[in-house]
Amino acid sequence: MKKIVACVCLVLALMVSAPVAAADGNTHFDNPVSVCADETGIYVADSGSEQSVIYRIGDSAEEIPAPAAVGKIRVSGGKLYIMSADTLTVYDLAEKSLTTLTATGIIDFAVSGEYLYSVFADGIRRNEVASLGGVENLATEETRVVSDNSVSAVETQGQDIYYISDGKLEIKSGEIFKNPVRLNGQTDIAADGQNIFVYDSADLSLVGVENSSLRNIHAFDFNVVDVFASGSTVYVINGGQFQVYVYNFDGQALTLTDEIYGSNEKDYSTEYPAIASFADIGIYTAARDTYFYASSGTDGWHGYIAAGSAVMALNPHDGFYYALYFNADGDALFGFVEAADMTAVAQTEISAAKVTVTSNESLYTLPIESDLYRLTDGGNAVTISNTQNVTALCFITGFAGDRWALVNVDGYSGFIPANRLKDPPVTYPSYEVKIANPRVGTSLSVYAEQSEDSAVLARIRSGEMLKVFRTENGWSLVQITVDGQETYGWAQNDYLINEGTMTDTVALGLALGIILLLCVGFAVFWKIRNNRYKKKDK
Repeated sequence: MKKIVACVCLVLALMVSAPVAAADGNTHFDNPVSVCADETGIYVADSGSEQSVIYRIGDSAEEIPAPAAVGKIRVSGGKLYIMSADTLTVYDLAEKSLTTLTATGIIDFAVSGEYLYSVFADGIRRNEVASLGGVENLATEETRVVSDNSVSAVETQGQDIYYISDGKLEIKSGEIFKNPVRLNGQTDIAADGQNIFVYDSADLSLVGVENSSLRNIHAFDFNVVDVFASGSTVYVINGGQFQVYVYNFDGQALTLTDEIYGSNEKDYSTEYPAIASFADIGIYTAARDTYFYASSGTDGWHGYIAAGSAVMALNPHDGFYYALYFNADGDALFGFVEAADMTAVAQTEISAAKVTVTSNESLYTLPIESDLYRLTDGGNAVTISNTQNVTALCFITGFAGDRWALVNVDGYSGFIPANRLKDPPVTYPSYEVKIANPRVGTSLSVYAEQSEDSAVLARIRSGEMLKVFRTENGWSLVQITVDGQETYGWAQNDYLINEGTMTDTVALGLALGIILLLCVGFAVFWKIRNNRYKKKDK
């Protein structure tokens, strides 16, 4: 078999994507846990399995070093505050310097202007931002402003403190505690300077501070990980798709305005070589929801593909596969996926010697309504039209919910979706070739059914080759031509032989006929001769 090509180079229109803010470099969010923003950019803390990174996305992108397992980030006064287990790290955005504070058992924090509010098991402490450098352990500072061992979340506006305790939103304005707001399971708080929001993993609600009311604003259809509000903009982390949604809040409802994925392209080469064997073709399914990067230099689609989505890997690059992915609409999309997110799919090859599907055999050609497709071998290319014969050599299951056929057209081999073939069968037909070997002086009868009493569809001369597709009950299903049309009928096994073992029954019949004629002639001659001798004797 000629070298098999790694990909079908299908040139199809790529779907239009929503606007996307992109971090610089070859990355994507692996496990975003917290988001915040200021006038210089958007910050996303990504705590992956191996490392944690904070991405600053704006006019100039930046990767900020972070401790392992970041829990929350907030930005204020040109500094980024990073909460991890038992520590609070302060990153000066201008000086690019880190200061790590011990904060044993820290649960949550909020920062506003000159104050940092931190939650511990015994309540909430308030520290001046300017004095943090002299703190040994935030958990032991004598700066407690709320004594409550049930506090789980905190937010602040100026010197007003909002915190969740025992299923209620508690409000402390200066030294005065206002009436609490009974919550409906909300566990976190977000503030935009004018509004106070509370949220859980599925809903965002607006708090009416003056009348202690609660109004549902939005029900999300994904797992909410973090919410950050700034002015009329609300940032929400979608934990299922590993991305950040950006909403506008008009005082009544949220409207989606943007999506942040991380990098939306790869700078690797998209060239791929021809490969030597079928076993080298990489077919994978996504083991989890994973990011699909557009190819560098294209306007292709990019975003997350769902767990179970299938891709055909064309070329590996530093832990990534350059891959072909088919979306739900059947569009062919080229891009990159992380190899670690992929699970290999078993492939099946059918013997090329027994499988040939062309327009002369069951009409497996490209449908008339199909566009042209290009098949490449890594260098040369051939355009497949809807009138060309296509020989199917094998198929692959488990790719994009469909079968892919490895085909050969004009000497070129490559892949094409099986649904591009006309009426593809459940399995491609296989057959073996046998030779008609009827009784001497007769022809091989092909019947409509497995019975000599059924209609005779054709009579085959001795020595003709027949394709046998199935054998049962002493009969073989063979392909024949009747009135110019390919059809099938049944021939008796006893009169079919394998190639190379044929007895030439025509020649044998002729030889026997000649021998018989010679015998008859000799007998006649002998009789005439004897009669002459008898007359002479008389």
